[in-house]
Amino acid sequence: MISDNSVGKIVDFHFDYIQQDGFYIALSKPNLKRDMLSNLQLKMIEGNLPHQILPIQIDELNLNVRLLFEYTNKRMLTQQLKIKQITIKEFYKIILQVVTIIHKLKAMLLNELNYIIHPDFIFIGRDVTDIYLTYVPIKQLNDKEPVIVQVKQLVLTLTEYVQDMKGNELQKTLTLLSEENVSLQTIKDEVLQWLKDGFEEDHEIEINELNELNDLNDMNETNIPKLDDSMHPLKEVYNDKIIRSAPLAKPLDIIHGKNRAIIITISVLIVAMVWRLYLAYATSAFYIIALGISIFMIVLNLFIFWIGKKHDQNNKENEAGVANQSNSLKEDVNLMEIFEQSQDETYFQQLPNHTKILTPSDQTVLLGNGNPLELNEVKKTEVYLNISNAGNDEIERVDVNIEHFLIGRDPTIVNHVLNKVGVSRAHLEIIKANEGQYEIKDLGSKNGSFLNDEKLIPYKTYTLKHNDHVRFISVDMKFIVIN
Repeated sequence: MISDNSVGKIVDFHFDYIQQDGFYIALSKPNLKRDMLSNLQLKMIEGNLPHQILPIQIDELNLNVRLLFEYTNKRMLTQQLKIKQITIKEFYKIILQVVTIIHKLKAMLLNELNYIIHPDFIFIGRDVTDIYLTYVPIKQLNDKEPVIVQVKQLVLTLTEYVQDMKGNELQKTLTLLSEENVSLQTIKDEVLQWLKDGFEEDHEIEINELNELNDLNDMNETNIPKLDDSMHPLKEVYNDKIIRSAPLAKPLDIIHGKNRAIIITISVLIVAMVWRLYLAYATSAFYIIALGISIFMIVLNLFIFWIGKKHDQNNKENEAGVANQSNSLKEDVNLMEIFEQSQDETYFQQLPNHTKILTPSDQTVLLGNGNPLELNEVKKTEVYLNISNAGNDEIERVDVNIEHFLIGRDPTIVNHVLNKVGVSRAHLEIIKANEGQYEIKDLGSKNGSFLNDEKLIPYKTYTLKHNDHVRFISVDMKFIVIN
């Protein structure tokens, strides 16, 4: 039998990964009874299972229950982020999906306080933006942070895995999260606008795709059942400054730059046509009309010129402000680097004054005949894999020399490449735990992994010991530890 490890605790539940006709996250705690669950929420989920949450099963034994969340054929967001960084657009779309799902499912009486917004409990389907959340249908969760706090933490975590995030994009994200009264709706509106702006610049996808995603949350209030006080979501406070400023941007952009010259040219053509008609039909009525249109066009163009000039000045001031903030950030970083460097220099300058040679009581010291002081060498532990392939007697030694050692097919991700059919891009991970212990984890591979002929449950960690055998596809590995 292989020994699995107790996975951990989330909120006030213990969680584990199990296999029974599929792969599940099991949430349990002492004395969890059926009457502690919300029957209303369970019926809503069972009657119309939302696509955006993990399927739920109730496992009841001796009047105690545990919640099973199926993740078969899905990938954990945490592991996917480690395998491949996301683009800035994927970053925004993940945030938008999470917030939209929470808002949409309010119509099914699902309480926003009952989601576990953590990368280990968020799973993805066909791509990184195909999101599945974990929802716990319980009447009251203890030790639970508000959903806005969880979303903020998720956003901060995701920023570490964005491959092309620029300084101004990070700055506006952090600024949004730092606002005192920021709400889920504010985050949703801002991120949606950022996405639309980005797509308009490079035309990678149609704006309609984002509008469809946004429509998931646009519901008629009369069709939404009224929630009781125990389930009612937190009241949201909107950022008036952001909402008021957004609609003005597009009209002002129309009269910016080359467009202004086009407007002036069209105005001149209109005036010329009017006066040409007057010359053809020289009457007092045509004269008044031509004069009025000419004055109107002159006033209109002066007004457009004045508005455009003010808009350009505001843009320059905004750009200067962003540049100043960016320079300020750079100065702070430089000052920190200088401080750390000075600390290091001071430490090494003072090191000779404080260094002492300490000899443990059980250490052998050799003295005499002018030989320098010598200490017994500390033996280094050797940790490696002996890898053999089916039909091949040759054995390859691979040193496991880092704390998180990845094995798979993609050389840009893993530490040891196995370029064989059926091996996943990142197949499994060997982890150096505390006190020299080692663990192994299957990273949701398509064809699975075996430890001592027992199949590993994806994302669950197992103790790895000397002489253990690991197998997947046609590859057999023997884990060796020599002290």
